[in-house]
Amino acid sequence: QHLLARGVMRWNLFDGGANRANVREPRARANQQQALLFSRQREAVETVRSAWSRLTNQGRLIEQLQEQSNVSDDLLLSYREQFNVGRRSLLDVLDAQNTRANVQAQLEVSKLAQLYAQYRVLAATNNLLEAMGLEMASHAYSNERDDYSVGPVYDGWKDERTGSGRMIVGTPVETGSSYDGMVENHNSPEEAADTRANSTSSVGSSDDM
Repeated sequence: QHLLARGVMRWNLFDGGANRANVREPRARANQQQALLFSRQREAVETVRSAWSRLTNQGRLIEQLQEQSNVSDDLLLSYREQFNVGRRSLLDVLDAQNTRANVQAQLEVSKLAQLYAQYRVLAATNNLLEAMGLEMASHAYSNERDDYSVGPVYDGWKDERTGSGRMIVGTPVETGSSYDGMVENHNSPEEAADTRANSTSSVGSSDDM
C-alpha cells in the first residue's frame, strides 16, 4: 500500500499593500494620539507657568507701589506742615496731593490685577470651581480614559523609542506668600498642569474619534 499526503498553501503576493496598510494604520493613529497628548501637556504647563509668572510679578509691583504710597503720604504731610509756616506754596501742596492720588490709583488697579491673576492660576490648575465652592456639571466629566483603559502619564513613564521621561519644568508653588489667599494648599503648577493635560487630552481623543 502507498500513502500519499498533500498540503496546499495560499499566499497572496499581489494584495496591493493592503495588509501592510492595515497594520500601519493603527500605529499611525496611536502615534497621532500620543503626539496630541504631549501637545496638550506642553500647552497646560505653559498656561500654568504664564499665570503663575503674572501673579508673582503683580505681587512685586504691589510691594513697590505700597512703598511709593507710604512715601507720598509722608511727603504730603510734610508739605502741608511747611505750607502752614510759609515755607511751601499752595502749588507744591497740590502737586504732592496729585502725586499721592496717582499712586493710590495705581495701587488699587494693581490689587485688582493681582486678584485676576489669582483666578487665572486657579483656572489654569483646574481649581477655580473648588475655590469658589461650585460643582462641575455632570456632563463635563470625561470617561474616555476609563472606557479605553488609558492611564495617566506618571513619573516613571519613558518613551520606548527615545528612552526619555516626562519633562518637568518650572518651580513649585511657594506657600506662605502674600498672595496665598486664593492659591494655597494646591499642587505645584507642573503637577496641576499634568492633571489639566490629562483631562483635556481625554476630551481631545473623544473629538478625534
